[in-house]
Amino acid sequence: MRSNPRISELTRPLSRREQEDISDAVYRRHGLLTYYCRTAADDRYWTPVDMGLDLVVTASDVSEARHVWERWALDVKGVEGKVRLQIAYTPPVKGRKRPSEREYGYEIDLDRLAFEDEYDAAADLETSPFRL
Repeated sequence: MRSNPRISELTRPLSRREQEDISDAVYRRHGLLTYYCRTAADDRYWTPVDMGLDLVVTASDVSEARHVWERWALDVKGVEGKVRLQIAYTPPVKGRKRPSEREYGYEIDLDRLAFEDEYDAAADLETSPFRL
C-alpha cells in the first residue's frame, strides 16, 4: 500500500519515549508507520552526525521512507556526495508488549541520483513527440 508520505524536520533530538509516543499516535490515527531518518558516521555504531539532515517520515514501508528522504535531501537541502543513512522504526505497541525497534542502514549516493534525474530528463526530451 502506497501512502501520501508526510515529513517533519527535527529541531532537537527525540528521546526513545517521544519516538514511541509519536509512532503510536500516528499509527492509531492514520494506520501508517513512522520512520526516523538520520545521517550517520562511518563507524560500527552508526553515530548520528548532522542533525540538519534528520527527518521524520510517515510512510507505509521503509523503502518509501528512504525514497522520501533521498528526494528531500537532494531537492530541498541540496546535499551532494555519498551519505550514510540510518532509518529507525519503532513498531506500534500491540497488546501489552512493544516489539523491539528495527534499524536499517543504507549507503546513498546522491550524486548518482542527481545524474539519473538529469539523464531521465534528457531521455524524455529525446522521445518527446513535441521535439523540434
